[in-house]
Amino acid sequence: MAIVYIALIAAAALISLAVSITGMPGSFILWFVILIISIIEGFEVLSVYGVTVFFVAACAAEILEYLSGLIGTRRSGGSRSAMKGALIGGMTGAIILSAIVPFGFLIGVFPGTFLGAFIGEYKTGKDFYKSSKVGIGALAGRVVAASLKVMVILFTASIAIARYTGLF
Repeated sequence: MAIVYIALIAAAALISLAVSITGMPGSFILWFVILIISIIEGFEVLSVYGVTVFFVAACAAEILEYLSGLIGTRRSGGSRSAMKGALIGGMTGAIILSAIVPFGFLIGVFPGTFLGAFIGEYKTGKDFYKSSKVGIGALAGRVVAASLKVMVILFTASIAIARYTGLF
């Protein structure tokens, strides 16, 4: 049965990675699968403590994603309009490119974030240079956030799989 759990965890990790890149809370997908497996197993392989640690890590990743986007936009001098634009642009870019290209959401979120922040800042009357700087800051924040979430998901999946394979 361990092989089935390992396959489920690996599949959940891949889905979590894809969902997380779009800015959605994908790390909770992996956590939920691990929770269900642990409940079925009676918390024998992964304890309640371990599952709780994974939940805290997922929460921290989501909070850090939100904060790094804000910090990236703010540190580059962006306005609230730029922050809203980055959020809307990221989602719009993911949706549009996913309709055109397979897995386009993985690519679309990044230029969408830049363009959204750029347009949001430009609409407030800032010049091209300032708006570009804010767009780059928002993009940098998105990249940092995506990287953090990927690391949390890979770490969580690695530990869970290692536990089910008996590595530790």
